[in-house]
Amino acid sequence: MFREELISAIRDYRWLLDKHYPQRSSINIVGNRYKLTGAERSILYRGVGDSVSAKLRAGKLTSVLSAEIIAVDCYNVLFTLMNYLMGKPVYISDDGFVRDAGEGRGRINNKKIFDKALHLLKEFILDNPEKEYYLLLDAPISNSAKLAIELYEFLKSSGIKGIAEALKSPDYVLQNFNNVVLCSGDSVIIDRTKCKVFDLPGHILKKSFRTKFDSIKMIFS
Repeated sequence: MFREELISAIRDYRWLLDKHYPQRSSINIVGNRYKLTGAERSILYRGVGDSVSAKLRAGKLTSVLSAEIIAVDCYNVLFTLMNYLMGKPVYISDDGFVRDAGEGRGRINNKKIFDKALHLLKEFILDNPEKEYYLLLDAPISNSAKLAIELYEFLKSSGIKGIAEALKSPDYVLQNFNNVVLCSGDSVIIDRTKCKVFDLPGHILKKSFRTKFDSIKMIFS
């Protein structure tokens, strides 16, 4: 996935961010210099931060579900799974979280693939039935209210504690939780939360498909 030009772009982009150059301008400068594709520019935007931010985010990453309550940023998780299933680039970011370079994260363009991703999420919950789940969805995305009802009925019928809600601003709620393990790859949420964060898409993909990811983190090691 990481051709030589992209690796050089990643290093230059990190250097610019560490010098406090604006993110968008830095992507344009580096992207134009190395003739990056749209997907490669997305990898820069979502997969690379400044050195300090990457280290702080990595420090919040946990490999264990250490809290009783698991709060899930559902669309963030589902779209990453969905993009993997569609063959879009999925990789380990500089902070250790699995992210994707797919587009259209606010739209469900392939219902069949989305349902497969949803099935994978449900399988994870069934594998960890002793936990309580807060499953949060972005209300502005079409059919979110319907999906929230489906997920709540799934929890209820499976005898698992939890709620599923479609909220206008789930990010605000997620980043202000206390004493939970968060499941989100959203950099803003990770930056602002005081909780540990579990890389749910990475966990599911490794377990279900034994996926081995290319790693931006290794470029800086």
